[in-house]
Amino acid sequence: MDLAPLGLYFFGNVRPASKTGARIEVQERQEPPVSRIPKSTVLQLAFASILGLVPCASLAAGPWDLLGSVEIRETEKNGRWAVEKTFPEELKAAADGFTVTGFYVPIEAQAYVRSYLLVADPADCPFCGSNGYGPTLEVHMRRPMPDIAEGTQITVRGRLNFLLSEDTYQSVIMTEGELLN
Repeated sequence: MDLAPLGLYFFGNVRPASKTGARIEVQERQEPPVSRIPKSTVLQLAFASILGLVPCASLAAGPWDLLGSVEIRETEKNGRWAVEKTFPEELKAAADGFTVTGFYVPIEAQAYVRSYLLVADPADCPFCGSNGYGPTLEVHMRRPMPDIAEGTQITVRGRLNFLLSEDTYQSVIMTEGELLN
């Protein structure tokens, strides 16, 4: 029986009530946390999106969503395989001073690193042999930084460079990276 319409959730806590049966505990539904964005700001953004001043997608799109919004199509040009990429205007507008938080994946074992990969989820490591991988951003730092443990969550800011090469699926590289934490 679905208890959600009654304002109750089943959390799966089953404890024996006696030797012959079990008791299922239910808790009252807790309301989601109240948004910390002032109502006036939400209304201004909503009104601006209706007028076309702010695209609706940008209200909720995070850095990884923007990176994942690049459209990639396989084509054939002059008898050879090629990749066509379409970069959304939102991503182009965010290219200077792009800030993203992700998980550190080293490319080479070095005491000080200048280049590494950043992934949205530690399970997305392209070198770990798991069942595929998700969005990955190649990062080139402005100055070398001390190596850190693989999988460490970090935040970096830098400039996005768009790769137009038809020979690779890779579409964006961050240069001039700065570690923010």
